[in-house]
Amino acid sequence: MSTQQRPLALSWRDGGHFDDYYGGLTNAAAVKLLRNALGGDCSICLHGPAGSGKTHLALAACDAAGGNARYLSLNRNRAEANALLEQQLPADLLCLDDAHRLLGDRDSEKALFDVHNRIRDAGGCLLLTEVSAEQPTSFALPDLASRWRGATQIHLRSLNDDELAHGWSMRAKLRGLQPDKAVINWLLRHQPRNFRDWMMTLNHLDSAALAQGRRLTVPFVRDQLTSK
Repeated sequence: MSTQQRPLALSWRDGGHFDDYYGGLTNAAAVKLLRNALGGDCSICLHGPAGSGKTHLALAACDAAGGNARYLSLNRNRAEANALLEQQLPADLLCLDDAHRLLGDRDSEKALFDVHNRIRDAGGCLLLTEVSAEQPTSFALPDLASRWRGATQIHLRSLNDDELAHGWSMRAKLRGLQPDKAVINWLLRHQPRNFRDWMMTLNHLDSAALAQGRRLTVPFVRDQLTSK
């Protein structure tokens, strides 16, 4: 299995910038807090449910920080994640996505603790993301627990229906699509309530509409999503 880190170069369709993150009014304060907290010696923990945009914001933070910033997904097996953490050199910003996946294992937590020290000693900033509304309690290493709980805590929330519909419609229009209002209502009845899944749906519909020269109508959307 490859141990390469995910590159930061993203197209506008993929997101990965603060300007194209849509969190509605629900997450406006959290995004502002994140942007203000970045820079210099800092430690930040970004919490939120699946699909709330943690990965998008971690990539956006790297994009905003410039050249000496790195993003590493820890959504991989622990041995590989530990090896990648051990390879991390000091940086102005290091974003560790899905860091909660390594909690509860002493070797993994030691690797997290050591990389935290390297970044801090160099005056850099460490950004951790985790799928949780609250701080985790299942630590194997008390020193890491202390560092984790001492970080700036930023919480993302799930979008409400109006925000979800508005954000998705906005993204669709950026691609030249004009979904009927009935399409939005159909999606609200049949799609999971998180923006990530809605964007995956948009990617599928965008490709299908382009290939078939179709508009986004309820019959077309229903046929595409029920036949996948």
